Amino acid sequence: MDEGSLLDTELRTPSKTPCPGQTLSGSSPLHPQDLTTHFTTEIEAADGMGGLDSLASASEACATNSKAASPPLFTPSKTSRDIYVTCYKWAAQAVKDELLSTRDASAAIARKHGVTIHYSTIARAASKITVASPAKAGRATFIPASAEKKLAEFIAALRALKIPVYKHTVCTYANQMIEGTVVAGKFKHGVVNNNWYYGFLERQDWKTGNQRPLELARGKWCTAENMKKHYQVTAEALVSAKLAVWNPDFVEDDPQSCMIHIMKPERLLSFDETRLTMDMTDGSKSKAERIVNAGEGDEGEVLVNKGGGVASAIGGSTSTGESLPACIVFGGADSFLADWTVGAPVSTRIDPSTGRGYPTTFYANKKGGMTHALCLQYFQNNIRPIFPGCSVENPVAVICDGHGSHLSCELLAYCREEGIIIILRPPHTTSISQGEDVVNFPVFKPDFRVAKAHRLVDKLKSGQPPYLSNADLMAVTTPAWHKAFSVENNLKAWARIGIKPFTRCVYWELVRKEKAAEKTVAKAEGVNLEVLTFGFKGKARKETQEEEEEEEGEEAGTGRGKSRVSSSLFWDKGPMTSDASFAAVEQVAKEKQRAAEGTVARKRQAAAKELERSAKYQKLAERAQEKLQVTRNHVIHAKLVKDDLVGVLRAMGETPAATARKGDLEELLQKLLGQPGSWGPFGHIM
Repeated sequence: MDEGSLLDTELRTPSKTPCPGQTLSGSSPLHPQDLTTHFTTEIEAADGMGGLDSLASASEACATNSKAASPPLFTPSKTSRDIYVTCYKWAAQAVKDELLSTRDASAAIARKHGVTIHYSTIARAASKITVASPAKAGRATFIPASAEKKLAEFIAALRALKIPVYKHTVCTYANQMIEGTVVAGKFKHGVVNNNWYYGFLERQDWKTGNQRPLELARGKWCTAENMKKHYQVTAEALVSAKLAVWNPDFVEDDPQSCMIHIMKPERLLSFDETRLTMDMTDGSKSKAERIVNAGEGDEGEVLVNKGGGVASAIGGSTSTGESLPACIVFGGADSFLADWTVGAPVSTRIDPSTGRGYPTTFYANKKGGMTHALCLQYFQNNIRPIFPGCSVENPVAVICDGHGSHLSCELLAYCREEGIIIILRPPHTTSISQGEDVVNFPVFKPDFRVAKAHRLVDKLKSGQPPYLSNADLMAVTTPAWHKAFSVENNLKAWARIGIKPFTRCVYWELVRKEKAAEKTVAKAEGVNLEVLTFGFKGKARKETQEEEEEEEGEEAGTGRGKSRVSSSLFWDKGPMTSDASFAAVEQVAKEKQRAAEGTVARKRQAAAKELERSAKYQKLAERAQEKLQVTRNHVIHAKLVKDDLVGVLRAMGETPAATARKGDLEELLQKLLGQPGSWGPFGHIM
């Protein structure tokens, strides 16, 4: 006998006392879903609108129509005790006999009889020696199951749109839903409580968790459409450079099918930058960095280093898994000490002339990060030397993000001359499309933080000054860097972004998420999103023509000015080193140069006018000196005209308003001259 038949048999066994939804005749009980459907039908018949707004009157109508029937049509308080106990014991015994898992047993009773029992509750019951009746029948629901379903669909739609939903959010929507109904009267003070909230989460099999903030810009750009375009641009560029060939057996709709076959993977590379700091005051929630609290009184405080220097590290790899030579940029000054570079990482790509890995290169600037000039030097010193045969006929392809330093005319001109092709990723998508952010740096960062803690402890144990500085940077960076950019992790990074092999897996993952989100949102079509009310005949909100035009305007305004070189303007137009993109960047650079020259010219004109104005007022002040007569009571004689007064006041450091009257200027001058020890423009006046 299958699980459904066995459970049906047990539930059809009549109890001594009829329960809501169950008769003594042994017939199949009314499911809560059926009751709710009937109940909501009565609601719709009462007000013609659907929803819960007329719940009170509908309840009365329901009670009147059911006088002749033996069992009540609907009991919104809770599931029948007998039904709940039977399902509880059946599920626990099925798990105990290893016929079903806890989750399958929970799903079976929910599917067959509308009874919700969390799988953890079933697990606890099955763990006991003898399966017994539960101490209580579970939390009271009060709110009809169909109404809770609508609420759950709405909340799921909000989360599918990445909108945060908190405890108070759920409770607010629930209270709005039951306000003015008989259901509200069943809750203390007419509002849902914690008991209902946690029961609601259990009934949906939902959990709470920490937020994972997602910037709006990233949410806008991380779409399947953008990633599909990125893969198309990348494939075309690699095939055009003869680094790959089209796959004749490629199937567009097959997630396992590769669009291209990369024939020269050693000539395809990627790189990115990450921040390094010796400061340890920012805590981490990483599981690998959780500490042991040794009993009472241990509050988890640890000794950390504050300050000590900052730097940036640039790393990357080829699609064969070989790491590129690292680049470290120290911050805070334009120079660095030689002992800061001892023990630096080396690449796994071997230098044929030495038989060893390529060494790290070092730079320093106030910013401690990549600039236009440094990016050019990175290509000249870290990328070009490891490809001795690189040329326009035998090129190398670099996939990177759209940082401004990657878009300078100087860099693009150098790459075009040397045979280096630059392919940009879509803006704000590096968290999913850049192997360094997906694999390498997540491996590096935790080990780097732990290494800093160990280094500090070693210094304390050896009696050295208990602080970390740039002199300790290589000691804590190198082991973690070698691990993060090992051949294994590099190959994993290329596979995770769908480039090598060219599976386009990021695109397919976004397709899956978008379809799931659309499905979740579609379930909430009965929810009136505009007023946040829940009705069984609600209509989906439609955008007006004005809203559509406004959204189009926002899309068109993402360029931030014509004189700005933005990767959003070029990433989907092909390689940045192509003729079209390079010409566009040159044009933007020329416009930017003209704008800068115009700004300089305007500043010069303003400075010349200011000099002319100062000379004018100086002459006025000199003329005023001849006219100025001050009595013992500091009374200004009428010999000074308005221009004389303005000249004297400006020479004294005041800037009177152009609209000031002569009387106001005389009063101000009188006040200044009346101050003990005041000095005029030509010496002491008093």
